[in-house]
Amino acid sequence: MKKKNKLLLFGILAIILSYFIYSAFVAFSNKYKLNFDAYKDYMYFFKDSVKEEIDTNFCYSYIGKQDIYNSFNINNNFLVSIWEFKSLTHIDLSDIKFNEESDMDKFKIRSGETINVGESPEITINFDFITDSILNVNIKGESSARKFINKGNYKGIQGTIDKVSIYNGKGIPMTILNYSRKQSNVLMIFYKNVNSFFLIEISSEKTFNEDILNMFNLN
Repeated sequence: MKKKNKLLLFGILAIILSYFIYSAFVAFSNKYKLNFDAYKDYMYFFKDSVKEEIDTNFCYSYIGKQDIYNSFNINNNFLVSIWEFKSLTHIDLSDIKFNEESDMDKFKIRSGETINVGESPEITINFDFITDSILNVNIKGESSARKFINKGNYKGIQGTIDKVSIYNGKGIPMTILNYSRKQSNVLMIFYKNVNSFFLIEISSEKTFNEDILNMFNLN
């Protein structure tokens, strides 16, 4: 009997140890790498007049296995991120749905990483995210100050936003973005060209309108 109990205990310990080893392997293999040169490959998004206002001392990238997040500081007034997802090129812009959501605490990411810590937005990314043909975008903020944008090759939202969660059609979260109170004036678009799929986001302490998109080459 004692031998059986010992075997059972060893079995349980082995399962627990295996879980922690697997979790550590997943975290290590999916970990984002901070880079200070990759953002240069995305400068073509900006018009020449805007490039002159970008403070490259504060530009950086986080490189993942299937995506690259790039951050730009424009004249110390606007924070711009260009996030490329090569694995989402199959998604049609018409299948991106925006929803109002007051209870964001129900969206949890159990296995993931938080990047841009201490910045706005602070982003938590799910390692186990599975792409399908639908993206649901949950928005928390002042709904009265919200404007939806829908053009030929991009679709998005602009207004006062505190938090955003993006998940697939099966309810599995891909990422959660937390904005600071100072940077809660946000414009976010999903942009698609012939080669890839992007999430472009602008935030600022100052108020601005959709004309801010004129800084980009979105042809």
